[in-house]
Amino acid sequence: MAKANTAANLSLSVPATASAVMKARTPKRKAELRAHAEYKAQTAKLKSKVWPRLLAAIDADDRLRIEAYAATGREAKAKAWAAVRARDAKASAKPKTAAKSKAKPSAKPKEEETVDLNSLCKEAGMEPAQLAAFLRKLNK
Repeated sequence: MAKANTAANLSLSVPATASAVMKARTPKRKAELRAHAEYKAQTAKLKSKVWPRLLAAIDADDRLRIEAYAATGREAKAKAWAAVRARDAKASAKPKTAAKSKAKPSAKPKEEETVDLNSLCKEAGMEPAQLAAFLRKLNK
């Protein structure tokens, strides 16, 4: 009896898994490969970040990044990752439309109140000359 094709039974490398994801035609096969990547991401060495990143690319359906993981050979890998970096740089250079600032209402000039000095003197209980001297001291 053949073993079930579970994630633990698959022994594919990162490039082989990425290549298989690119070639997978059925949702069942894609789910198997995603489960394999998830299994490897959880069981791989703590320093290894490639499996969690491949899993994130599979979940995001990031075809360009998956192709970069599938690339073999120095030149092919360099070219594939350069394309990913160029796309990411281009995406980050675009201004985000959601961050538009709202227009602030224009400041309306306040109308200056005219003060009747005679009535102010009566309220303060001072002579106009005393009030003028007091206000000059306040302004200094």
